[in-house]
Amino acid sequence: MQRFDLYQAAGDMGQETSEDGLLLRRCRDRLAAHIERRTGVKVEPAEVSLTTNQSHAYTWTYTAEVAHLFSQDLDDHGIEAYQRLCIEVGRSFHAVSFTKTDLAGSQLRSGSPPPFCVPTFNVDAMESGNVTERVRMLSHQLSMMETSTAYDAITRRQLQENISTLEYENERLAQEARQQQEDAVYHRDFFYRLLEATDQLNLTIADIHQDYIRTVNV
Repeated sequence: MQRFDLYQAAGDMGQETSEDGLLLRRCRDRLAAHIERRTGVKVEPAEVSLTTNQSHAYTWTYTAEVAHLFSQDLDDHGIEAYQRLCIEVGRSFHAVSFTKTDLAGSQLRSGSPPPFCVPTFNVDAMESGNVTERVRMLSHQLSMMETSTAYDAITRRQLQENISTLEYENERLAQEARQQQEDAVYHRDFFYRLLEATDQLNLTIADIHQDYIRTVNV
């Protein structure tokens, strides 16, 4: 009976491991699809990372409720985290583009989420953890703050460019309106002068006709 229980326990562990693997693959597939849809960056599911840095072509924005999920990578999580990631992707967290060309001042992709919400970690939890864990969490927070600063600078630059473009377009439309008004005045004056010339011509023709009639009658 004891031998049967051991075999059953081994089978249960194998099934649990299999479920973990399936859920992890599903989670990676969903995150990879979300990254490509939001940023245009194609990432292999096996290469999806939650702890990104400036060497990646993407990073994450997230709310405080799911911030703990981004303190370690996918392989270090368990079933509950995979389930939460699958449910919350596109809701509590989003992928955003973060490339070297963005840092050089290129335009941000349309439809990107608002600038980063820098995660804040639970200080009490950090104090109770070991030194290595605290250092890793602080390093991750610093990396996200640097990313947020760079993203904010890009956003401000993009807004300034949009303002300049709108000001230029507004001036161009104003010039066109002034030109159209001037053209309308010119054509109106020309039409009036044409009417006056036509009236004068008609009077001249009438005078010539009268002179001709008088000459014939004589």
